[in-house]
Amino acid sequence: MNAKIKEGPNENGWSNGNNIGFGSQFGQEWARSSDVIYHEYSHNVTRKIYDGFVGGSQSTHMDEGLSDYFASTINNDADHGESVGVNRELDNTYSYNSTRDLWWNGQVIGGAAWDVREAVGATIADQLVFKAIQMSPKAHNMADFMQNMLDADVSYYSGNHTDEIIDAAENHNITTPVLPPPNVTVSGPSNMFEYTSGTFNVSVSGGSSPYTYKWYSKNDNDSYWNYISSATTNSHYHTVGSQPGETIKVEVTYSGSEIGSGQHYVSILGSGFKVVVPTDDLPESYSMKNNYPNPFNPSTEIKYSLPEAANVNLKVYNVMGQEVATLINNNMSAGFHSITFDANTLPSGVYIARMNAVGQSGETFTQELKMQLIK
Repeated sequence: MNAKIKEGPNENGWSNGNNIGFGSQFGQEWARSSDVIYHEYSHNVTRKIYDGFVGGSQSTHMDEGLSDYFASTINNDADHGESVGVNRELDNTYSYNSTRDLWWNGQVIGGAAWDVREAVGATIADQLVFKAIQMSPKAHNMADFMQNMLDADVSYYSGNHTDEIIDAAENHNITTPVLPPPNVTVSGPSNMFEYTSGTFNVSVSGGSSPYTYKWYSKNDNDSYWNYISSATTNSHYHTVGSQPGETIKVEVTYSGSEIGSGQHYVSILGSGFKVVVPTDDLPESYSMKNNYPNPFNPSTEIKYSLPEAANVNLKVYNVMGQEVATLINNNMSAGFHSITFDANTLPSGVYIARMNAVGQSGETFTQELKMQLIK
């Protein structure tokens, strides 16, 4: 890309997708303004990404507003171009007005992006704006652009700034972007004896907390879902029914609206401890493996082995010895098992998982492991 100066008294600044140039319109040397230089440079960057002009019903407004935003980031100043008398202000609450020109309306999308910058900081906001320009499908209006910013935040920052992006859109009467549905995973025992109890957990990724969890169950012998409870904690202690199996379902709601759901199936064995498992498939001894990953955030998997059917109690404690979670309190079949510990609501620190098992032969087993949560 080439930059040209001394383009004459009828030019201020221009860009054509390949080059930029500056004149001396109104007696101003426009090339002396860093705002103007970076504004025109940003035009070319955007057009390279879009393979031409932005296009669409708000194309020129988008083109101007995004270039205003990046120009203002150079001096970390929401007032853009004041040194040459342009005076565009991104610290505003303007809304799109079809009767106003493209430069005025550019301040709408530029102002929304600047609001995000003020709320989450320069580094993250600048990345979100640039990622939103790059995302496919390309945004051709302000609403689509704010949606791209929110999607970028979910992809690159785990949705940690969605509230700020939504607030910025609402500040400028831009159609509110919509959070993508989160991934909901329900975990717990996969095999249980009739009428025994166990702990089930739900983890949510890709959304925005806090959540409410509605728990349901449906035995294979039923044709309907049984409502269990509604809670803000992501763990539930449940007693299953009769053979052959039962499904646990969790509906996740945010601000009163359902945003996702997940299910977990439990195979129900006959009552008592007797269960026939090929001996070749059984572990030789009791064991509890180190959790993975470790350190972790926010969840980690704990694997354990049972050489015979056993009553298993697996709890998690903080370093003060206070119980923070019951992962298993149930009769479990012989074999290789795993359980997920979700520490989404817990602070960073070291936690201790303690497993106690009593086998059908009377053999007992106890083991502890340390897990480090880093947020």
